[in-house]
Amino acid sequence: MFTSNRTVHFRIGCHRFVCFAAFLAIAAALPAQTPTAIGDWQGTLRVAADEIHLTLHIVAGEGDALKATMDSAEQGARGVPVTTIECKDSHLTFAVESVHGTYDGALNTATGAFDGIWSQGQPTPLTFVRVVRKAAAAAATSSELDGVWLGVMQVGGYPIHIAFHLLTTRDGLTATMDSPDQNSTGVPVVSARREGDSLILQLPNIGAKYQGTIAKDLSGIEGAFTQGGASLPLTLKRKADAQ
Repeated sequence: MFTSNRTVHFRIGCHRFVCFAAFLAIAAALPAQTPTAIGDWQGTLRVAADEIHLTLHIVAGEGDALKATMDSAEQGARGVPVTTIECKDSHLTFAVESVHGTYDGALNTATGAFDGIWSQGQPTPLTFVRVVRKAAAAAATSSELDGVWLGVMQVGGYPIHIAFHLLTTRDGLTATMDSPDQNSTGVPVVSARREGDSLILQLPNIGAKYQGTIAKDLSGIEGAFTQGGASLPLTLKRKADAQ
């Protein structure tokens, strides 16, 4: 699912691959009577074991029209145009001709989210939930992780040192990765998320992911670094504590 100028392949079932779009930029008309559509919305496509996190940004356009963009975190994708979009009677529909995809959803008055179906070769449930910006609260939660976190992986008997640089910005948690043994610095972490006591870092440029459990006292993060189908244990310690 989801193809465009940039194509990313995801494994679905028995060695089958479905292309997911680099997914962004929605521009089209939404009637003025649905002002609640304006804002940021997040959704997750789930296909087999894969998750694709999407963020839809809707802003006011000319006249009664709206414009929007969509991000796909795992694919590092931005700016994929949406051909048509309409929101009428609390019903949201749009199409992305370049990837042969469509979305059809209705506003759930109980939750305030759009519940619908993304269709691209096969129908997949997709709910868009409004993002409520609470900058102060977000900073207070995620800033606990700000800093440099160090760890060592054993690869074929050789130590590979890893450093994650975590920083909270007005848009949330951000990160980059260094691997000094491989002369790599500033590898972009496209998606950095803290979900409860879990830290999830997505590095699609190198096909990698880190997921770990944060200790209650923030003394370390126990997790695994996954790349190319291989998963290796990786425990992180804050730089000051690791020295």
